[in-house]
Amino acid sequence: MVETQHTLSNDQIIRAIEAEYPELPPQHQLAMAMIVRQEGIIRQQENEPASAPRLTAESPDRSCIQQSYMRLQSLMEQQAAVAEELDQLAAGSPCEFEPNQIWILIRAIKAQSRIVDLVIH
Repeated sequence: MVETQHTLSNDQIIRAIEAEYPELPPQHQLAMAMIVRQEGIIRQQENEPASAPRLTAESPDRSCIQQSYMRLQSLMEQQAAVAEELDQLAAGSPCEFEPNQIWILIRAIKAQSRIVDLVIH
């Protein structure tokens, strides 16, 4: 089971992330810290087994940090793809709106909601 989500400060989590990924800009380190904290809370609520990556009183374990990096990369790639689709959609004529453009908007909304979930949870 994951320790309580309040055992680590954001600074402790960010220091652990910085040690693992020193090349990341501060805003990405902060995003990863939010992912680590969110994942820890979710695991605690789901009562995952002790073998799951976890937050401890000292720092998040390495696999927890690596998983948050992969999730951040995935979110950033998804955001870039959605932004490109929206740019292409905006370049078209509003009079020539096609059904597949509705799906582009729906995917964009879903991608944005995942990012908002990350920030507020």
